[in-house]
Amino acid sequence: PAKKKPLVINVTDVAFGGEGIARQDGKVIFVEHAVPGETVEAELLQDKKRFARARTLQTLASAPDAVDSFCPVFGSCGGCDWQHVPYLKQLEWKAGFIKSALFKNARYEHPEPIQVLPSKHIHNYRNRIKLKASLTPKQKIEFGFFAKSSHSPIFIDQCPIADKDINAFLAGLKAYTFVQAWTWQGDVEVQALSDGRRLIHFMPDFPKEALAKLRQDFPSDLFEAQGCVSFEDHEGLHYATQAGQFQQV
Repeated sequence: PAKKKPLVINVTDVAFGGEGIARQDGKVIFVEHAVPGETVEAELLQDKKRFARARTLQTLASAPDAVDSFCPVFGSCGGCDWQHVPYLKQLEWKAGFIKSALFKNARYEHPEPIQVLPSKHIHNYRNRIKLKASLTPKQKIEFGFFAKSSHSPIFIDQCPIADKDINAFLAGLKAYTFVQAWTWQGDVEVQALSDGRRLIHFMPDFPKEALAKLRQDFPSDLFEAQGCVSFEDHEGLHYATQAGQFQQV
């Protein structure tokens, strides 16, 4: 079928999960990667009787209270959605999500204003990230995240929301050159441990000889560590982790 002409949409609200909400011709449109106050050109993805879904192609007019993003690839990288939204506004939206969920699911009206506790850090707070990576013909490692709604990689040098120890490792990895011709493509997870070490896990397996070289040249880090290792002691609790294990920040 012929591709439909892009829509010009004024976004007026935000839905649970972060999608923008617009209304056009009596229909609700959920818009990926859009926030209230923006005017966007959007591609229609799904058109139902009562609602539609669309994806932002470009922002035609920014929200009145928009702020500058602190990441150079924000907008193309698929990792973050709200860097151009003031942090207090983000907290306000999250409180709204909770209030709405309580009413819709339990018909409960909370008598007091809902307060979302703010984080002390909006930069360098993630202690674990997973990157798309590959070895180039020049035997360098390039890495990054997928672009929004795509499998196209956006290559980076560092990630502003990742722990500083992770970014220090990425800087060393970016500058690293292997002396032999190996080929590899996949995911690399990097986790910052509380003792200053990093836990590194490749999927699929990294070439054995190349992995041995990394272990030799990054001796304080744990590459494909076997079994659990300690990563935090807090309030009398001892936490452990292992390569490839899922956990929240």
